[in-house]
Amino acid sequence: MCSLPVAAYADGSKLAFGGDDIALRSDEWFTHSAVTDLFIAFLHGRPWPAG
Repeated sequence: MCSLPVAAYADGSKLAFGGDDIALRSDEWFTHSAVTDLFIAFLHGRPWPAG
């Protein structure tokens, strides 16, 4: 797996959903551009982008 750049959020930042909140670690947030690059690579059958 590649090492994607992560967004700068503190440990314990939460995603809020209707049923519950999900607390994430700081290394579990990805930047919009990193996610876009990953999806495009997957869509076209290319190798994962280098981090």
